Amino acid sequence: MSRAVPESAEIIDSRFRERAGTPDWLGAVCGWWHSPPADPLNRVTNLTLAADTRDPMSRIDANVYVDGFNVYYSALRDSPHRWLDLQALATRLLEPDFALHRIRYFTAPLKIRQVDPEKRRRQHVYFRALRTIPDLTIHLGYFLSNPVRMPLANPRPGQSPLVTVIRTEEKGSDANLAAWLTRDAAKRDCRAAFVITGDSDFTGVIQMVRREFNFPVHVVDPRKATSRRLRSAATSYRLLNRKLLPACQFPAQLRDGTGAITKPEVWAE
Repeated sequence: MSRAVPESAEIIDSRFRERAGTPDWLGAVCGWWHSPPADPLNRVTNLTLAADTRDPMSRIDANVYVDGFNVYYSALRDSPHRWLDLQALATRLLEPDFALHRIRYFTAPLKIRQVDPEKRRRQHVYFRALRTIPDLTIHLGYFLSNPVRMPLANPRPGQSPLVTVIRTEEKGSDANLAAWLTRDAAKRDCRAAFVITGDSDFTGVIQMVRREFNFPVHVVDPRKATSRRLRSAATSYRLLNRKLLPACQFPAQLRDGTGAITKPEVWAE
């Protein structure tokens, strides 16, 4: 499952200590990693090592949790990189200290009433492409639409300041990610977690998982601005390197058990 190792700078190595039979560690790669100050659960030793001297068998198994909507709206929506191969991205994010164990992708299916049917079709095509990745699971939330009364920004004289609008909200994805992260930490499904999100609502669950299970949680933020809350909660924190995205694309055409899967033409724009 391993792919080409990205250009490396100084590597922050990890020291291990045993607590409840499970090692605690802090690892990171490259100069664009931002590590919070050491705390009682994470003690850091800085060592400069060559990536190619690392024993592959000593890598730490890691799960990657992808906040699908946050990644899309923060890094992909207005780019030609929407045909994103999550295995390729995860592998580059983890190397050289970690081995990819599994990927969990959290999103919700678009409703036909909400959007152009072509957008729903493109999402379905992308789901098919993702399902060709070994050890990747898609965890679906849902959309909820309700009429609500909301104020106008600039009502005209004599006009009611309130109007009725249909508000559509995505539900379940955040709860699903938090639940699976907690479950995997409790069951020791892996020895580290990487969460790709810029949503500071995950601060509480990240803090709890680290504290209660002595389990490392690293955050990769797809936004362009740093979240102080996520940075303070995570074992380690960094912004997603946008330069990785062009190299982490599916082929224009691939196959699954039902036939060919073709990249949507509009995603090349």
